[in-house]
Amino acid sequence: VVVDSGLATIDFDLKSGYTIDSVVVNNISPDYTYASNLLSVHLEGASPPLIGQEFTVSIYYQGDPQSFDFGSFSFDTHSGEHMIWTLSEPYGARGWWPCKDDPSDKADSVDLHINVPNNLIVASNGILISEVNEANNRKTYHWHESYPITTYLVSLAIYPYQYWEDTYTRENGESMPLTYYVFPNQYDQSHANYLLTKDMLGLFEEKYGLYPFFEEKYGHADFAWGGGMEHQTLTSMGGWSQWLIAHELAHQWWGDMITCADFHHIWLNEGFARYGEALWEEATGGAEAYHAYWANHAYYGAGTVFVEDASSVSNIFNGNLSYNKAGWVLNMLRHVVEMSMPWNDSSDVFFDMLKAYANTDSLKYASATTEDFQAVCEDYTGLDLNDFFQQWIYGEYYPKYQLIYDDSFIDTLRIQINQTQSWQTFHMPIDIRVTTSDSVYNYFIDHEGSSMDYDYYIPENETIINVELDPDNWILKSLQVLNIQEEIVPGEFSLQVPYPNPFNARLNIPFSLGFNSPVKIEIQNVLGQTVWRKTENYSRGNHILNWQGRDAKGGMLPSGIYFVSIAANQETHVQKILYLK
Repeated sequence: VVVDSGLATIDFDLKSGYTIDSVVVNNISPDYTYASNLLSVHLEGASPPLIGQEFTVSIYYQGDPQSFDFGSFSFDTHSGEHMIWTLSEPYGARGWWPCKDDPSDKADSVDLHINVPNNLIVASNGILISEVNEANNRKTYHWHESYPITTYLVSLAIYPYQYWEDTYTRENGESMPLTYYVFPNQYDQSHANYLLTKDMLGLFEEKYGLYPFFEEKYGHADFAWGGGMEHQTLTSMGGWSQWLIAHELAHQWWGDMITCADFHHIWLNEGFARYGEALWEEATGGAEAYHAYWANHAYYGAGTVFVEDASSVSNIFNGNLSYNKAGWVLNMLRHVVEMSMPWNDSSDVFFDMLKAYANTDSLKYASATTEDFQAVCEDYTGLDLNDFFQQWIYGEYYPKYQLIYDDSFIDTLRIQINQTQSWQTFHMPIDIRVTTSDSVYNYFIDHEGSSMDYDYYIPENETIINVELDPDNWILKSLQVLNIQEEIVPGEFSLQVPYPNPFNARLNIPFSLGFNSPVKIEIQNVLGQTVWRKTENYSRGNHILNWQGRDAKGGMLPSGIYFVSIAANQETHVQKILYLK
C-alpha cells in the first residue's frame, strides 16, 4: 500500500463471521475493530506512514466463507468430485478476503498462494509462478496477476480439471498462450467452440485494439454456474456457446481493463460485452445476421440503462436494461457517429473511437463512468452527444415514429415525421430512403422535434414506389408509415390521442372523419373558457391539425392543463393535454 494522503485508519471490507487472529503493520500490531462487515485498522500506535510512503498490512484470519449473491466463494461438486469456485461480482470479494471492495480502486497486482490436495488443479488470474509438491499429498500453487485488477475479478477455480492449451498468434509473429481448464466429461462438447477463441481474439483486436493482458494469457475454467464470469485473463465458464465465449472475451477490454467506476454504470461492462456478441454475429454471418441479432435483443419497456438503485443485484444485472438496451445504445451510437461524420471516409470511425477510449491514459487499467465515455466520444468525433446519452442512458423507452408522405406534387415529395409517444421526445439522426421507378434516394435528417416537415425534389418522370424511415433498423423504435393519398378511409368520426403530451412547442391533434363535414376544433382551459378555435371544412379521411400553444390573437398561453374539443355532425370528442412552456 502507498499512502497518498494523511492516514490514521485503513478500512477493509470483510464480511462478518470470520475470526481475526492478528493484524500486523510494518512489524507492529496495531489496534483494530471488526464489525458490520468492516475491519478497521487503527494506525496511530503503529507509527502512521507518511504521504508517499509504502507500507504493508498483513491480516491473519480464519473461518468458513459463506456463499451469497452470485456465489462469492462456493464449495460445490461436479460429477461426484469436489470443487471450489469464486464469483465475486458485484460485492462478493469481501465474502472471502479483506479488501477495498470498490471497482473504482484497483490493486496494482495480486498474488495468490493456494494449498490443496494434490489431485486438484488451481486455476487463477495471471501467470502460474510455481506449483510445489508439499507433505501429506498436498501442493501449493502460486499465481501472480501483474496488471491492475479490481477486487471482484480476483478468482479461484479448483477442480481435477482436464487441461489443454492453444496459442493465439498475431500477424507479426507475437504469440500468447490460451489455457483451458475443462470438466473431463465435457471436453468433447466444449472443444470445438473453445477453439474459436483465437478467431474472436483476432476480431476484437481489430475492432478494440490490442488484447490488454497479452503478457500473461487468456483462458477458460469450467465452473458449476449457469453463465460466465469475466475473471481477468481466465474467464469462469458455465457453458460454451459462441455467444458466451464472445461476451466474456469482450469483457477483457470492457469490464476488466476499463471497469465501471461503480455499478450504477454497469452498462459500460455488460452493454459492451453484449455488443461483442453482435460483432461476432456480424463477422460470421454478415450485416443481415448483425441486425437480426439486435432485432432479437430489443427491449421496449420501462427503466433506465443507468442503474438507479445499485444496492440490488437484480437491478444491476437486469438483462433487458444493463445488457440488451445497453448493447442497443452502442449499436445506435455506431450509426450516429458514422452518419454524422460524412467527411470521414473510414467506415471504422466508431471502432477507432472505441480504440481511443481503450487507450485513454486516465481510464486504461482503471475505471470509467458514462460521462467519461461520453467525453471520449465527443473529443474524438467533435460531436455534441449530450442528447444521445441523456435520452438513451438516463431516459426511458424509445421513439414511436410516424412517417406521413404526400407524393401528389409534380416534382416534390413532402414528408412529415411525428413522434407519437407520450414520454420524452428523442433527438436522433435518421436515414430516409426513397425508392422510385428509376432510382434510390438516401437522405439524412437530424430529427429533434415532436413533428417536423421535409420536402425533397423527385424528378417528375419518376414514380415513388416506397418511402422508408431507418431502413436498416439502426434505431430502437416503433414505426408507422402512411401515404396520405392511400390511407385507409375511416368509417366514423374520432379524435385520437394528441401528441406529444405534455408538449411545449407544437401539439399534433390527429382525427378521422368518415364523411365530408365542417369540423370545429377548440382549445379550452380548466375554467371551460375557449382560448383558441378553428372551424374548417374537411373531407373524409385522416387528418392532423397543429396547435402552437397560442390564443386566438397569437399570444402565448401560460403552462397548464387544457382540453382539446373537436365537433362534427353533432358529435363531440375531448382529450386532455398538458402545455409546458
